[in-house]
Amino acid sequence: DDLDHLETFSQSPMADIEVSLSDSSKIRFEVQSGYTGTNDIKKHKVEEGKRVFKRQGIRSYVIHFDLFNGKAAVVDISEIDDQNLNYKANSRFEGQIVFSIPPEAFRYKLQQTPPAFKDLIY
Repeated sequence: DDLDHLETFSQSPMADIEVSLSDSSKIRFEVQSGYTGTNDIKKHKVEEGKRVFKRQGIRSYVIHFDLFNGKAAVVDISEIDDQNLNYKANSRFEGQIVFSIPPEAFRYKLQQTPPAFKDLIY
């Protein structure tokens, strides 16, 4: 997201943060939250994650906080199969194409100690 000029703030499909791991590999995170119990990921975020993985071998994860239900999901979008996604237009996102995060992806309840990262990934 472009935070350099707040008057022209814009969101981009690029991940919010890229982390270098001790083994010299990298991973990327997109952090988002939902406040209404409806939890979606925009298609262009998925396409960017897949493109980065294909070109650079860097995995991308969406960390989605469902604040309405007190849960969080970590969705690996690096190799996600578009045929298994139910894309739809979402009027809350200016009609952008999104897919709903399935309930089984929410593996962390915010009031509990989080499990290991590998156990959170959907």
